Amino acid sequence: MASILAKRCLDYALLLLTFGACPGCCVHQEQTCKALMREPTLLSREPPVQAYYLGCPDTLQVQSLKYPDVTGTYTVEPNGCISIASLEGLRVEGLTLEEAKEKLAELLHTEPLDLQITVSEYRHRQVYVFGEVSGLQSAIPYHGPESIIQLLQRAGGLTRNSAPDHVRLLRNSACPGEAPRVHQVDLQAILLQGDRTTDISVQPNDQIYVPESKQGHLSKCFHPCLQSLRHWVTEQTQKR
Repeated sequence: MASILAKRCLDYALLLLTFGACPGCCVHQEQTCKALMREPTLLSREPPVQAYYLGCPDTLQVQSLKYPDVTGTYTVEPNGCISIASLEGLRVEGLTLEEAKEKLAELLHTEPLDLQITVSEYRHRQVYVFGEVSGLQSAIPYHGPESIIQLLQRAGGLTRNSAPDHVRLLRNSACPGEAPRVHQVDLQAILLQGDRTTDISVQPNDQIYVPESKQGHLSKCFHPCLQSLRHWVTEQTQKR
């Protein structure tokens, strides 16, 4: 009985420590998580367009009014080519969309303006998300240029125990032998203050880590009833 009472006292002490150490932290964290998923199209700015290099097994959509026989959907095969009926295999691996269009136009003896090529499914590259993410974790298909806000929305948002002001993006250097670059991302500043300085445009093979907050780590020591109380107090604080 005494040990149970001591455990309850410890739980309450941890609860007071969690809120007392930073009374606004839990509220800001909850607000950030909700803002992230509230209106994806309005919250996300359009990132700068970056070159995407095609590869197997990306799926391409080719359209041409002048050459209707080449219009269709094509998958980049393991040999790096797409199979268009009227042509021999067109090698597109390692090319940008613009370069692939120019190459196809050259084979058809026409101008690139007569053709339109888009990527309908990005299957070739991945982005990696770890940590306090609600939905998808680990490898997520790269969908072309998008901001880190857009990617985290696509991953399903953040958990209640996340530290949205301490997200880190790890990016490998293009130069062999150089250490990867670590970019700090402050989701609270982006979503609650409108400061998009750290809303980085995601690139293939980026690794994004969402750490656990100190409050979230401490809350794991609570009795389940006190964890519910913690969330209730946070919600009530937000309504004030």
